[in-house]
Amino acid sequence: YVSGLEEITLEWFAREPETAIKDAILDHFVAHADRSPVYEDGAKEAYRKAATGSMLRAKLEARAEGKPIFREFKKIEFQAASLDLFGSDAGLLGTVTVNKTINVQAQNIGVIADASNVEGGINQSATNHVEQAQAHLQSLLELLDKAGADDKVKEGKQLASEARAKPTKGMVEKVLGWMTTAKTASGLVVANAENFEKLGKKLAELLPHLPLG
Repeated sequence: YVSGLEEITLEWFAREPETAIKDAILDHFVAHADRSPVYEDGAKEAYRKAATGSMLRAKLEARAEGKPIFREFKKIEFQAASLDLFGSDAGLLGTVTVNKTINVQAQNIGVIADASNVEGGINQSATNHVEQAQAHLQSLLELLDKAGADDKVKEGKQLASEARAKPTKGMVEKVLGWMTTAKTASGLVVANAENFEKLGKKLAELLPHLPLG
């Protein structure tokens, strides 16, 4: 072993075409691997490139027996065996992980879509309730138009008109309050009409579903 010649020897090994000479250089690497990191790396690289179970690996292991480099060879062998053993499983695991992620994302998207559908359904339902209230209020206005020009009727028409323009819970409550008092008012024939009673019931049923205001 001559210190300082490691890099030159390594380059020589890389260029050498003769197998016998390369084997002799590898013997030198293994013999002095504990004295030179360059030689150790050269020996490990040769072992790593050699096929598992090959004659070259067997020779290197025989030359390294009893030396620290022998453990390094076995580490390389173990790592390669682990890759062979778990490589396909790792790929499968990766596939499972990816598929699981996609499935979870798909489920999340489905949840979002379902939530959107629910929200859309709620909004649609609220819109329907408002439209129904407006329709009933319009019917009430048409009924009141036939009731003459009594002050009580005028009051009812104003409340119904305002509620139709803004069919909130508070506005419809005012209309229902007026309808209750109108039924007890003397001389207000319309309050005793069958349609008047039905419109009051329908508005009362819609009241819990209307927006606050």
